[in-house]
Amino acid sequence: MKLSEEQKEKLKDECYVSFIKKSEIEGILNGYEFLSDGSFASSYTDFSSSVIKRYFKNPYLKSKNGIIIFDYKDVVDNLINIFKISQKSAAIPFIFYVVDDELLMYKMPFMKGYNLNEISSQKKDLYLSDIKSAWKYAYYLACFFASNSITMYDLNPANCNIHDDKLLIYDLDFYKEEQDKRIILLNNYETVNICFANFFEDYFFDFCYETEIKDFSNNFFCDDFFDEFYDHLKHPCKTLKDAYKNLR
Repeated sequence: MKLSEEQKEKLKDECYVSFIKKSEIEGILNGYEFLSDGSFASSYTDFSSSVIKRYFKNPYLKSKNGIIIFDYKDVVDNLINIFKISQKSAAIPFIFYVVDDELLMYKMPFMKGYNLNEISSQKKDLYLSDIKSAWKYAYYLACFFASNSITMYDLNPANCNIHDDKLLIYDLDFYKEEQDKRIILLNNYETVNICFANFFEDYFFDFCYETEIKDFSNNFFCDDFFDEFYDHLKHPCKTLKDAYKNLR
């Protein structure tokens, strides 16, 4: 991602940045193992403390009608802004790597736990109470980011984990600073609720399960959702697999 002069100055003044040569990249990645490929970057990790995200193309976000609404310049501005936030439950970058005026990599904390997307796609088991606790904790994160004027764009089951009854999130490239904190909070609540509703829909795909609750901005949607979900079960259940066996 090619940096403007203003962005380079901000990185130097406001962030922790390392200006390196291309020949140094492999040395930095030494000791890290390949984790996954995304649409714009590859991730490498030491599976204990940190993840390195290495871009292979400029990231961008399109609207439903195909218009680019968030380009690589916006991503850089967002990463610089989000660097200043302290939040242990989110993979906030803590060092940026710049090569020839391009932001090529950054390092962020390793997020432990069970990935929501993998739980649903591989039908892994987990206590429903843990999911409910993580969902409620996600409301705390929604409030936290809203208090910092940040909308949680791109929160989805593929980029969040459940660990110790908490939701841990990563891939914050497309989060966005905005002004109206009240609207941001409602948008963040809606994003959290849709994320978890999609998780349940994917996990119970064979049953065509879909919530009938329409107010996705409701702070108490988590409780409402589970009340509705339990009503669809033949017997009381404690885990996802139990529920899978007993869904009507």
